[in-house]
Amino acid sequence: MKNSTLDHNAIRKRIMAIRATKKMTQEKFADYTQICLKTISSIESEDRNAGLESVCKIAKAFNVSLDFLVLGRCYKKSMKKFSELYLLIADCNESEVRMICETVALLKTHLRANRSTQIPH
Repeated sequence: MKNSTLDHNAIRKRIMAIRATKKMTQEKFADYTQICLKTISSIESEDRNAGLESVCKIAKAFNVSLDFLVLGRCYKKSMKKFSELYLLIADCNESEVRMICETVALLKTHLRANRSTQIPH
């Protein structure tokens, strides 16, 4: 049987990636998930591991699976896309993640604004 130890660092990074993609401060994230700000801050700063209750609240608030948050596995097609994006930013620091998210948001806006001028495939 394989070792069943959870990778708490990976869980922390997935939580931080969700917050970064939603462009939320820790305060807004705490309010939205109904988790104490001190708990969010402690999880992100590696002072404590995310507990089951916190992970469940985050999964429910952002409509992501527990499999994704805890194990990084995705089953729905839409979640696979999120997982691919997560893997691209998993080793980035918070500043890099924020810059990547801002760049993607600008690109998305540009693509949607120019949708009518694009040549159909």
